[in-house]
Amino acid sequence: MIRVLLVDDQETIREYLRSLIEKEKDLEVVGVAENGKAAILKVANLHPDVVLIDMEMPEMDGINATKIISERFPKTKILVLSGYDKHEYIKASLNAGACGYILKDASPEELRDSIRLVDKGYTQLAPGLINKIIPQQQLSSSEIFDFQKSAALPKPGTLLQEETPLLLDVIQTDEVLPHTTRWVEVGGKLVIGSVATAVILSAVIQYQVTVKVPATVRPAGEIRLVQSASEGTVRRILARENQVVNKGDIIATIDDSEIQIKKNQVLENIQQNEMQLMQLDAQILTVDRQISAEAERNKKAIAGATAELQRTEREYQQTKVSSSGQLNEVKANIKIAQDELQKAEFDLKSMQANVKATEAAWKATKLKRDYYLSLVKSGSISNNQLEEVQLALEQQEQTLLSQKATLEAQKQVIKRQQQAVAAANSKYKPAVAAINPSNAVLTVVEAKIAQERAAGEGSLARLKQEKNGLLQLKIEINNIIDNGKKELKQIDKQQQATIIRSPDKGTILRLELRNPQQLVSAGDVIAQVAPSEAPLVIKANVSVEDIGNVKVCKVQPVTACQEGKVQMRVSAYPYPDYGILAGAVRSISADVITPQNNAMTRTAPSYEVTIEPEKLYLEKGDRSYPIQPGMEVKAEIIAQKESFLTFMTRKVRLLTNL
Repeated sequence: MIRVLLVDDQETIREYLRSLIEKEKDLEVVGVAENGKAAILKVANLHPDVVLIDMEMPEMDGINATKIISERFPKTKILVLSGYDKHEYIKASLNAGACGYILKDASPEELRDSIRLVDKGYTQLAPGLINKIIPQQQLSSSEIFDFQKSAALPKPGTLLQEETPLLLDVIQTDEVLPHTTRWVEVGGKLVIGSVATAVILSAVIQYQVTVKVPATVRPAGEIRLVQSASEGTVRRILARENQVVNKGDIIATIDDSEIQIKKNQVLENIQQNEMQLMQLDAQILTVDRQISAEAERNKKAIAGATAELQRTEREYQQTKVSSSGQLNEVKANIKIAQDELQKAEFDLKSMQANVKATEAAWKATKLKRDYYLSLVKSGSISNNQLEEVQLALEQQEQTLLSQKATLEAQKQVIKRQQQAVAAANSKYKPAVAAINPSNAVLTVVEAKIAQERAAGEGSLARLKQEKNGLLQLKIEINNIIDNGKKELKQIDKQQQATIIRSPDKGTILRLELRNPQQLVSAGDVIAQVAPSEAPLVIKANVSVEDIGNVKVCKVQPVTACQEGKVQMRVSAYPYPDYGILAGAVRSISADVITPQNNAMTRTAPSYEVTIEPEKLYLEKGDRSYPIQPGMEVKAEIIAQKESFLTFMTRKVRLLTNL
C-alpha cells in the first residue's frame, strides 16, 4: 500500500485527485494540505511514501517545500504536479529534490503509474518535458548524467514514457548506476555473515518452552462447603473471610420469626391441653371417691338387710317351733315392731343421706354435661361422648327420682311400722291363740336385700362408665399433647437449621454473604472452609491446546524432578525482592473442566493441574514470608527444550498447514 499526501491550494483539485487515487487498491490518500507549510507539518506527522505537490501556492510555494521535505525526510518521494511545462520550473523542482514532474492534464492512468514509479525510486517526467530541457541546455551525453546527479535522486535512472532516440544513444548503463564504495562492500559482507551466524546459532542454542498459566494457592484437602439448610433472610453475619473458626461456630443466622410464632402457638396448645388434662384428673378422682362411697354404702345397706333377715328368720323359727310361747312372741313382736320402727327410722335417715349423695352426683354429672357442651362447640370431642354423658345424667336423674320415691316409701314403712306396733299391741290377745306365724316379713326383707344389691350395682356401673369416659378423653388429650411435642421437636430442628455453623475447624476461604437481609435458598453455598493443618498446593487451569506440553512428576522431593518443573511468581510478593518459587506438577485432572458460562462471560474449557511447591514460604533477607490460601500465582510450567530454528519451523508449518 502506497501512502500519498496531496498538496494543492485548490480544494476541487484535491478532491478530484483523491477520487482518482483511491480507486486503486494499492494507493491510499493519507492526508491533504493547501500550501507548503501545511505540507511539511503533514509529512512530519503522517510520514507518507509519496507527496504529490503543486508549484504555485500561497505562503510557501512547491519548490521551497520540496527542498525542505527532501532534506528533512529523505525516505519520502516527491512528485510535482504542475500546470506549467517551462524549463525553469522543471529544473528548479529537480534541483530541490523532486523525483518526478508531470502535468495536470495527464491522464488518470499516467498519474497513478507515475506515483507507483516514483515510490519504487524511478525519476518520472511527463512525455515531452525531456525535449524541452535538452535543447535549451545543449547538453552533451556526459552532462545529462551530471544533471541527473544534481536532482538528488534516491535511485538514479530515467524512465521515459516517450521514445527519445537521441538520449538512448548517448546514455550508457554504467553511467546511470551508482558507484559502490569499499565500505558498502564491507557492510554487505558483515550483513551476510551476521545472518549466517544467526541461523547457525538458532539451530544450536536451545531455550526452554514454557506454558504460562495463572494459578491460585489452595489447601490440598477437600474444601468444606457450608450450605444453608433453610430458606429465608439473613439476620446476622458473625464471621468474615480468612477468619479461623472451630467446629460448630456460628457463621450466620437466618430470620426465624415465623418459626418462633409457630412454636409459640404449639406451646400454647400444649399448655391448654395440659390444663384440660389436670381438670380430667380431678374429675376422675371425684368419680373414684363416688365409687368408693357408693360401694361402702351399698355394702352397709346389704349387711343391715341381711342382719334383719337373719333376725326375722330366727323369730319365725322360734314362733313356728314354740306355739305355746305365742304370747311371748306377741310381746316379742311388739318389741320387734318397735325395733323395726326404730330401724325404719334409721333407714329413713340413711336413705335421706343416699338421696343427698345421689343429688350431689347428679349435679356433678350435670356440670360435666355442660363442660362437654363447650368442648363439642370447640370441636375437641365428638357428639357421641356428649350423648354418653347426657345418658348418664338422665340415669342419675332417674336414680335420684327412684331414691326419692324410696324415701317416701320408707316414710310409709315407718308409718306401717308404727301401725304394726299398734297392731301388735292390738293382737296381743289374739296372739295367745295364734300358733302359725306369717313369713311375709322374710319375703319383704329378702326383697329389700335384692333391691339394695341391685341399686348398688347400678350406681357402681354408672360411675365406672363415667370414669371410663373420662379415661378415654384423657388418652385422647395425651395423644394430642404427644403430637404437639413431636411437632415442637420438628420446629426446634427447623429453628436450629436457621443457625449456619462451621462443619469443621479451619479457615473461611470465601464468604458468599455480603450483607444482612440477603435472601438465601435451601442448598445455597454460604461459605467455603479450608480444614486446619491441610497442606497447601497450587491449582492452575491449563488450556486444551497446551495440556500436551505438561508432564507429571512422581519423584520425591520436588527438587529431584527432571520433568514437570514449574517456576512460580507470587503476586503478593514481587519476585525482584522475594524471588521465585519452584515446584512440580503432581497431577492433571482426568477430564476437561467445562465452566458454567453465563451470557456475559465465556471461559474456554481447561484441565486442572495440581502443583506442589518446593516450600510454603519465600525468603527476603533473613525473614520468611508464608504463602497463604487464595494468593494469586503466575506459573511457568517447563515443557521441553528446543532450538529457535525448530520453533520457527513449527510456526511456519502451522501457518501453512503443512
